[in-house]
Amino acid sequence: MKNKKNKNTIEENNEENKNVDNNEENTINQNNYELEDHINEITDKDKKEFKKFAVKTTKTKRIKSILFWTLSASTIAVVFGVVYGIKKPKNDYLFWKGTPLLSEDKIKEYIQYNKNYNFDITAKEFYESLILDKTINNKYLKEAGFKNLKDSLFSFEIHNIIEDTLNNSIHMDVLLKSKVGGEQYIILENLTFLNFKEPSEKYTIGSTEQKQLDAIIKEYSDKFFYYNKDKKEDFEAAIKKLSDEHDLINYAKIFESIFLIKGENKINNCPIIIKDLSYDKDSEILTFKYIPIALSAQLKKIGKTKYKHYYFVSSYDINDTTKYLEYSKKVIFV
Repeated sequence: MKNKKNKNTIEENNEENKNVDNNEENTINQNNYELEDHINEITDKDKKEFKKFAVKTTKTKRIKSILFWTLSASTIAVVFGVVYGIKKPKNDYLFWKGTPLLSEDKIKEYIQYNKNYNFDITAKEFYESLILDKTINNKYLKEAGFKNLKDSLFSFEIHNIIEDTLNNSIHMDVLLKSKVGGEQYIILENLTFLNFKEPSEKYTIGSTEQKQLDAIIKEYSDKFFYYNKDKKEDFEAAIKKLSDEHDLINYAKIFESIFLIKGENKINNCPIIIKDLSYDKDSEILTFKYIPIALSAQLKKIGKTKYKHYYFVSSYDINDTTKYLEYSKKVIFV
C-alpha cells in the first residue's frame, strides 16, 4: 500500500463534520460511497503487517482507519497500539481491527453506563445529539449515567455511531487516549443503547441494499464453517458460551469469531442475525436460523453540520422468526 495512503493521523480522524465537500450535498443511499474500492485495497500483506503492529504499547502517533465491512472486525475489544488500515473517506466512518474478544466486565473497568436506560427520544435523535456533542458531557449520555472511570488517565472520544433499525438501538465505539506519557490508546467497541421511542418513519430498502442482502443469502447458502481439529473437544463449549450474549449483533460476531477463515480466527464480516443455534455432536451438524443485514448510509445535515448517518437495515422483520432462513451443515474440522 502506498505511503500516501497511510498518512491519516488521529487528529485527521477527528475533523469537524462541516468540512465535507459541497459535492456531497445529495443524500447517499445504499452505500454508494465507494465502499468496495476501499475493501479491495486491503491485501494479504496488509493483514500480516497488522499482526506485527498490534502490540500493547506503541511510540507512533498515528492510528489508521478502516471501513466496516472489512477484515478482522471484532466485537467488544480493547486494543493497545496501532490500528492498521486504509485511506479514510471524507467525514470518515471508522472501524477498528480487533484483538481477542473481551468480556463486558472488562469494559466496565473503563466506563459505566446504563445500556437499558429508557430514552424519551428516538434513536435517530440520539444519533444526532452525538454528532453535535461527542463528549462525555452529552446531555443524553449523562441521562444514561455514562461515566469515564479512568478520566484521570484517559480522554474520551466517540466514533462509529450506527443506528440499528432492526431493533431500534444505537451502537458506538469509544476511544480512550492516554493523558499520561506515551502514545497509548484503548478502544471499547460496540457499546449499545437499547430503549428508544419508536420512530414515526421506517427506513426503506433500496436496490443496492437489496443486492447486498441477496449476496449475503447466497454466501451463507454455500458457506461451510471450519474449526481447528486439534481443539475439537473445545467446540461445544465455545458454542455454549454464546448463551450469555443477548445483543443479537454481538452474538453473530462472537459466533463467527469461533471459526477459522483461511486458517485463522478472523471475521471478514458478520452481516447476519442468528437465532436458535444448535450443534449435534454425533453428526457434527451445525444448525441455526438467520436473516441478512446491510450497512447503509445517508448524508444528512443539522444546521451547518453535515454528517454521514450509518444504519443497519434488512428486508426481514427481526421479530418474525417464521421468515428466518435456515442453515444446516456439517462443521469441517481441519
